[in-house]
Amino acid sequence: MKLKNVEELDGTEIAAVDVCGNSNMVIIPKGTKLKKEYVSGLVGLDIHSIFIEESSETLSKMDPELNGQILPLEVIDYYIRYLQKIIEDNGEEVKKAPIFKFDLLAEKMIHYCRTHRNQKILIDFNREADIYEHTVYVTLLVVQIAIQFCVPTVILYQMVISCLIHDLGLLELGNLDNEEMNKIEILYPEVFQTHSEEMYQELHQNRWIGEMGAQMVRYHHCDVSTMKEHFNMKKLPVECGIIYVSDFFDRSVCGIETGKKDRIEIKEILQKDIGTCYDKKVVNILYERIAYVD
Repeated sequence: MKLKNVEELDGTEIAAVDVCGNSNMVIIPKGTKLKKEYVSGLVGLDIHSIFIEESSETLSKMDPELNGQILPLEVIDYYIRYLQKIIEDNGEEVKKAPIFKFDLLAEKMIHYCRTHRNQKILIDFNREADIYEHTVYVTLLVVQIAIQFCVPTVILYQMVISCLIHDLGLLELGNLDNEEMNKIEILYPEVFQTHSEEMYQELHQNRWIGEMGAQMVRYHHCDVSTMKEHFNMKKLPVECGIIYVSDFFDRSVCGIETGKKDRIEIKEILQKDIGTCYDKKVVNILYERIAYVD
């Protein structure tokens, strides 16, 4: 949600919280569409700003033909808050036996995406992300691609768990805000470069998830030369390629480490290394499963 000047309301916004008058009585309940005729009344009550749902503004820019075919931002926000609660409630303990902490969220995401196969993920290039939002978007991209690959449920479940924990190695840095995430490689170079390998070692040694899932965590963020070597030698399962493409894509959209890139730049990078670093089928499905808002 975000704060907006009441006099700038255009009638498409949704109240993100209850709006109360002078006696703390709710005059506009949360979830109400804020009609333009409300403006004068709100100003008369000395209410000059109001919290609105960001999704209303984003969806208003969307191609009308895609209406009903987009994974609702409210659903994504629910997953983000759910993930944040898991991590904040468990602290560093979340790294221990993580499959038992994330299993219900994984099941929810798989079930939703399978029962709403026609819904695409809306990509907003103005979006920035903290670790929770980035994790959820990467996970959703992976689920969407994996479903098109007809991945069996038992494998898909491992993939989703791996996605939800792929950046847990960054937890020691605390809850980084958007600006810190965008400069993470500069601010915390050692942790950033080693977080995937250290998390892999912990998973591998304790065998909380299968080796395929552990490998996904290990290679989600390796450098291009390493991925090219493994790609050419066919050493890695396709699941690693799926998370690698998805993680790169979302980091590029949000500006995490790579600096923000537009849709043309991202596509050029992916196309340039298709067949040597990025799996062609994975990239093609990725673009089939997303929609844009400028």
